[in-house]
Order: sequence, then C-alpha cells, then structure tokens
Amino acid sequence: MAIMSKKVFSLILTTILFGAIFLININYFVSENEASVSKSHTPINYELEQVEQAFYSSIEIAEQKISELSLDKFTSEEKVRLELLKVKIGFYSGKFEEGNSKLKALLKREGVSDSIKSKIYYLLSAGARAEFDIDASFYYLNLSSRLNQDNLSYKDKLDTFRQASHLFLEAGNYEEAENAIKNALLLAERDGTALELCNTHQALLYVYSSSFDYRKLEKAAPAAIELCKKINAHVLLANIYIDYSFVYADKKDYQRQQALVEMSLSIAKEHSITNNLPQMELVLAGALLNQSKLERAKSLLDRLIAGFSSPQNEYDLFTAYHLLARYYEKKGQFSDAHNAYQKYLSHFNRFNEQANGIQAKYLAAQFQSTINQKESELESERNQLNKSAYIVGQLDLARTALLSLLLLSFSAFYIYSYRSTIKLSLIDNKKIDQLTGLCNVDYGIAKAFDLIKVIENPKQRYGLIVIDIDDFTVVNQSLGIDKGDIVLELFSRRLCNIFKNVGMPIYLGNDRFVVFTSTIDQEQVRSLLLKVKDCMVQMQVASHTLDLTTTATWYYMQGMPVRSTQHIMDVIDLCNDAMVDAKHHHRGKATNISSHKR
Repeated sequence: MAIMSKKVFSLILTTILFGAIFLININYFVSENEASVSKSHTPINYELEQVEQAFYSSIEIAEQKISELSLDKFTSEEKVRLELLKVKIGFYSGKFEEGNSKLKALLKREGVSDSIKSKIYYLLSAGARAEFDIDASFYYLNLSSRLNQDNLSYKDKLDTFRQASHLFLEAGNYEEAENAIKNALLLAERDGTALELCNTHQALLYVYSSSFDYRKLEKAAPAAIELCKKINAHVLLANIYIDYSFVYADKKDYQRQQALVEMSLSIAKEHSITNNLPQMELVLAGALLNQSKLERAKSLLDRLIAGFSSPQNEYDLFTAYHLLARYYEKKGQFSDAHNAYQKYLSHFNRFNEQANGIQAKYLAAQFQSTINQKESELESERNQLNKSAYIVGQLDLARTALLSLLLLSFSAFYIYSYRSTIKLSLIDNKKIDQLTGLCNVDYGIAKAFDLIKVIENPKQRYGLIVIDIDDFTVVNQSLGIDKGDIVLELFSRRLCNIFKNVGMPIYLGNDRFVVFTSTIDQEQVRSLLLKVKDCMVQMQVASHTLDLTTTATWYYMQGMPVRSTQHIMDVIDLCNDAMVDAKHHHRGKATNISSHKR
C-alpha cells in the first residue's frame, strides 16, 4: 500500500485532533435531522439496536436475535447495517479474513451513504490493526476522515476517535492516544448512550494499560466496571478486567491479578468471546508462574502452544515460550529452559520482522510533516522494541541463559553483567539495543545523517546532547542489575516521549545516551532538557521509588551544514570529553559546551 502524502497526513491530524473541539463549539456533531430520527426509532431500527445491545452482553444471544429477524421489511441500508453487525461479531470470534472480504464487497455497492462508509472504514481499520497491518489501518482511518462530516453521526465520530487512539498507541504516542479517547469520551457523555459511554471508558483503560500508566488505570477502572455492570456489557467487562489485572501485577499482588484474569476468562467463555481468549490465558499463565503454581501454568502453556500456528501467532508464541523458559528454570531443568529460550528468540525475531515490515510503511506519514520513509524505518524498529521491552525486561534471561549455557560449555567468561548477556544472546540485528529499544550508536548516527538530508531545516539548526544518569552504579549495586535495566528501559521511553517531534535518542552504552535534534533553537533545547532533568523524579521501579538526576553536555550550531557522519561523531566525542568535568562541577545540570552561528 502506498505511503500517504504529507498533505493527506495533515488532513488526518486536522480531522482527528482538532475536529472534535471545533465541531462541539458550533454544535455540529448531531444535526436536527439526526436528533429527530433518534427520538422516533422505526421498529427495524429498534430491532437492530437491540441486537447491538445484546452483542455487548453475549455474542451467542446476539447471534440468536439475528437469526430471528425477518428481513422482508428491511431497507437496503438497514440490511447493510445488519451485515456490518455480523462482521463486528465475527471479528470478536477471530473471523477477520471473512469479515474484511464482506466489508470490501459492501464498499463496491452503489449508493452507499457516507455514514455507512464511515462504519465500514472503521471496521476495516480495526480488523487491519488486529492483524498487525498498521499501514492499512491508518489508510482506512484516513478515508473515514475525508468523508463529508455533515453526513456522519456522533457514533461514527466516536468510532474514528477510538480507532485513532489505538493508532497513536501503536506509535508509542501515549499523550495523543489519551487525548483522542478523551475527545471520544466528551462526545459520549454529551450525546451517547450508557453502552457507548461504557465502550469509551473501556478504550480509555486500554490506553492507560498500554502506556503502563497504572496509577491512572487504577483510579479509572472501578467507575468503568460499575458502569458496564449496570448494563450487562459483558464483552467490555472481560477486557476491562484484563487491563485492570496489570495494576496488581505492577504491585506484585499476583493472587489478585489471577483473580481478575479468571473473572475475565469466565465472562469470555460464558458469552462466547473467543477473539482474545488465548492472550487472556497467557496473562493467567504469567500470574500462576509468579505465584510458583508451576504445574498448572505448564499445563496451560502446553495447551496454548499446541493451538498456536506460525506465522499467524508469532507474538503469542514468543510470549508463551518466554513463560515456558521461566517454568523450566524454576524447576531446575536448565537444558529444557535453554531450548525454550531459543524458541522464544526465534519467534521474537520473526514477529519483529513482521511488525517492522508493516510499520515502516506508515510511520513516514505520522505525526510530523517533515519526516519521510527513511526515518519511519528507524521509528518502527524503536516503537516495536519499546513495546516489547517490558516483556523482555521481565524475563530472567540472565539466569536462564547462564545456567543453560553452563550445561553446554564452561562459559563463565561471558558472564560479566545481566545487560551484556541480553546483548550477546538476543540481538540478531545489532543495529538496535534490545534492552532500550533505541538505535546503537553507529546505526543511530547513520540514520541521523540520513534524516538531515530530508528534513526541512532552512536555518540549519542542529543540536547534539549527551546525557548520563547520575549514580546509576549505586542503583545496580543496591537494587540489582535487573532493576537497573528497568531504569534504563523507562528512561529510554521517556526520552522518546520528550523528544518525539524534534529529536532522535540513541543509546551509547552503559548509562549514557545521545540525542540528535534538528529545526529547534537553543531555548527549545534548554526547555526539553529541563523535562529530561525532571523525568527521573519519583520513578517507580518494582516496589522502590527512586529520585535520580541526569548530567548533560550539549553542543548547538546554526547555519552550518553537517557534512558527514564523522562530523556527528566528533561532536559526540567533544560532549563525552566535557562530561568528565561536568560530572565533577555541574552534576545534575545541562551544560552548553559550544554555540556556533553565522
């Protein structure tokens, strides 16, 4: 699928991000005609709404109600609505290919209204995203945004906001994901039904879960659960309980996590919700392992692995083998742990290749009008690895790899740190650091130089920042290397969020990072460095609260071209040399070592 142009992308942002505020202010979402129709439902409209209500309570009941409908008096548009509802039910049962074919056939019919087209595009976008075809998902969302908004109901706009939120999540842009779903929530609270409000609350919880914002998740979940219970929205409750369970995993309360996951599974099985049943069971297996309920976890993992197939279930397979490796390690069966670990690596790399191949196609059109395809390749790798970093960080890879390798050879020579083990054993593509998800220095500098050639930067403004985490050795010594690795992963993610529109973080090694910026002036660099300084305050690592500082040295120039990768490397060397003095005399601060202008 062709990459979207910058003009098309600008249209997406205008529609998705600012459209809601503008339209609400001029009372644009629900026309008088829509309002009058909603107050006088036809019998057939009422029947369709009853089916949709039943769908969120129980898929089986919804399918039964559909079979009882008499289609003789249905108009052509009402029949299309029914077909869309069948596709939606099919998606929850994992029937994506069949559903996508039906949706594309419906688009080819003559006289399809904009409202129906919007619903079709939303479902196509949701189906593509569920199958990791993010390029297609963004493409269909874009088509929806280009429809005449006068002809769309607030329900159509709700769907567009919710899908936009998911796509922002795919790119790791958590702030915009939250903003999009809060716009949807504003619509639902004003014009929506209790069911639509419940649906939107569930989507907000998913944003918090995906962004690891467990404080917000814990605060918002009880109200969402209460709301969905009142209307018997079992399909939504099953998802809410899974998201809520991660709050207790973060607190190490695995018994409570297990209880919530089992509640979710019970609802899913009772109401025929099968689309994400295996993923729920994988979460349960993790909770069981963390409580040392080993045999039950093993039985569950064996059944799940037997039911997965490659390449359709690469993500599920690498997650399952990661858990299986932990099981064998806990049992002291280190040879089996090593074998499971190798299978984990194989499926992890296959999944990574799939996801990167897809995401590289769409990230060029995303969130910045100045970024082209070359940067998208970097961003896709970073984004996917950042999402995988939490899982990787939770593996006891060091012990698994160490003990299994000891059975094969006298390999004590290789064991000099937890993080080194990850790098030696996990990275097939040495361009990316698996722990932080950032580019390693050589590859990162080459990418930065490529971006210089394509980013619109008429004033030739460039900055290079070297950042060192203060007292990181103390963290490793007092809490352990595994906790230190969590600090690195969290800090990497926060760097990406701080510099997401104007800079590219690169991992130098140990506790040191470099950020290459372009287009922004010195005051903007200083402002971003203040955010870096504060981003390590009150950092939660397991049960510990850390207050860490960073020391930075940075070099800024304007009106001077960057002629080669060696030029960038030379500036990094200057900043590294200056760091020695900065750590002694300007600790916890950012020092500008040079400023050149013409």
